[in-house]
Amino acid sequence: MYIGFCSTQLLKEEAKMLARVTILFTMVLSLGVSASAKGGKIRWLEDPEAAMAMAKKSGKGMMLYFTSDG
Repeated sequence: MYIGFCSTQLLKEEAKMLARVTILFTMVLSLGVSASAKGGKIRWLEDPEAAMAMAKKSGKGMMLYFTSDG
């Protein structure tokens, strides 16, 4: 497709630049949103029963992390 004086190579370069700018804008926006969100603090508890009781009381989810000593 020929548009005025623009070549197809120029249009491809503009498309690449637009894609890079869009990705960068999305990353900056997501960082800003996550930084401004309330919460985000993770409490680590050694006792699984106490952790389950706290998660149930607060109504929040819980993630268990298992490791092996051997």
